[in-house]
Amino acid sequence: WNYEMMNYKSMNAYMMKKNKFSLNLIETDNSIPLPNNQEILAMTSSMDVIHSWTLPSMNIKMDAMPNQINSLNMKINQTGILFGQCSE
Repeated sequence: WNYEMMNYKSMNAYMMKKNKFSLNLIETDNSIPLPNNQEILAMTSSMDVIHSWTLPSMNIKMDAMPNQINSLNMKINQTGILFGQCSE
């Protein structure tokens, strides 16, 4: 996934290799800090096929579709590390 935030650099997040033959399907090489108790506007899009991004611990899921921008307002009321991931 590629993440962009206002006042923050753009970055890619790739899955980290767990060992030589498998991937830990949750942990990534980069993380991005999200503000607590503030409205966040998340927007997704895709260049090729339908993808789906999720924050399972918050019951949030949104689709990323080619040639379309989908948006979702959310407010994170918990502290800690949240894992966003592909869900399709």
